[in-house]
Amino acid sequence: NQTVKVDKTAPSCNSTGGKNNWTNQNVRITGYCSDSGSGCVNANVYTIFTGNTNTTTASPGTVRDNAGNTRVCPANQTVRIDKRAPSCTSSGGSSSWTNKSITLTGKCSDLGGSGASGCTGNATRTYSTDTNTRNASPGTVYDRAGNSTTCPANQTVRVDKTAPRCTTSGSTGK
Repeated sequence: NQTVKVDKTAPSCNSTGGKNNWTNQNVRITGYCSDSGSGCVNANVYTIFTGNTNTTTASPGTVRDNAGNTRVCPANQTVRIDKRAPSCTSSGGSSSWTNKSITLTGKCSDLGGSGASGCTGNATRTYSTDTNTRNASPGTVYDRAGNSTTCPANQTVRVDKTAPRCTTSGSTGK
């Protein structure tokens, strides 16, 4: 008497773990195996994405049952990783003195994974009080993945809002 077990049906797999939002962290997607025949060799498989990635077709890998049947897990996961900080150029300063406020602008540019429109905005800083500096920065810029860069502190700001003082001498004018 012999028991014969035959399993010609590949296991099934459900892929999870992807996200539509940008991140600057590693992303792990998992494929969960299920098999009503001989059972899965492992309960799940996974892939970890560690570098700049922008895909909507990520698969965690291939699952296998105990009879040797395999199935590639669905490639339906979105992974968006941007680990490269944006760049910034500073402008708006002047070496000339003024009695008006000066606003510096830090223009954000992002060539990382989150793309040309990856910046969340530009940085601005307004100087409206007496200031005399050659190393002013407009601030910090951010991309959609959470990476940041401090804009260069290379702007000259010279604001003088203090009225001059006038003194008179002791002449009576007779």
